[in-house]
Formats: sequence, C-alpha cells, structure tokens
Amino acid sequence: MLMLLSIIACIVFIFIASYHLQKFTKEKYGYSIFSIGGMGASFLGAVALVFAYNYYHQGLRLNMVVALIFGVLPFVGMFIRDARRTSITVAITALILRFTISALFILIIYWYFFMRPDPKERAARIL
Repeated sequence: MLMLLSIIACIVFIFIASYHLQKFTKEKYGYSIFSIGGMGASFLGAVALVFAYNYYHQGLRLNMVVALIFGVLPFVGMFIRDARRTSITVAITALILRFTISALFILIIYWYFFMRPDPKERAARIL
C-alpha cells in the first residue's frame, strides 16, 4: 500500500512540476514548452529506446544502434528548439520532464496490457 501511495505521489509531483514549468515559460518567454506534438515526439523517442533495449538483449547490435539513434533524436531536437527559445536551464528541465512523462506512459501501458490480472481469474479468487 505504501508503494502505491509513493508511486501516486511521484506522478502527482511530476505533473505539478510540468504545470509550473509550462506556466513559467508561457509567462516569461511566451512559448508553450509542453505541446501535444512535442509530447508525441518524445513518446515515440521513448518507444524507440524501449526497442533498443529489447534489441540489446536479443544481441542485435545494428538494430540497437539504429533504434538508439531514432530514440535520442527527438529529445535532442526538442532540447535544441527549447534552448533557442528559452534558457538552457528550462530546456534541461523540460527534457528531463518529457522523458520522465514518456517513460511513465510506457510503464502504464505495459502494466495495463501485461501485468493486469485476468478478470476471470479475479472473479475466481473472489468466489
């Protein structure tokens, strides 16, 4: 139970930090740092990094390198774009938060499809 509460607290902290960073950059720089397109690109980059991890464990080095390049490129591109429009500190913070949110989405999707108990098994346990 304590583990679940700490996970929820971390998720809430990440979203509060993202909200305040978004609000700060919108007021000071007039730039929306967390857009839907940017979050989509970072999610695709994180998915490519998951594929790179999978290729590494399969021993497919060339596929791993290609997936790593495709996984890192969106983050580097968004970092450069953010650093030009805001300060370097804000760009680094946004990079870390984007990666964390993308990894969190991937973990939630993984849990939903692979770790969730089967409804039939749950009903059998209740009876």
